[in-house]
Amino acid sequence: MNKQTLFWGGILLFLVGVAAGIFFLIPGIPHIIADSNMHIKHAIAAFALGVLGILASVVNRPKSRARV
Repeated sequence: MNKQTLFWGGILLFLVGVAAGIFFLIPGIPHIIADSNMHIKHAIAAFALGVLGILASVVNRPKSRARV
């Protein structure tokens, strides 16, 4: 796997993690995992996946090609 694939995969993981974290914080929506209450632990875990995605994309970001 090249660095560009890992970079975009990290950004995708960030977006999915943040979207899932927000989804679990909205009460009244029937969640797949359990009842329709807020799930704080699931939201924290989803936001942690988002942080891991950002870290993966920062570590594998493409090098700048422009020379000054």
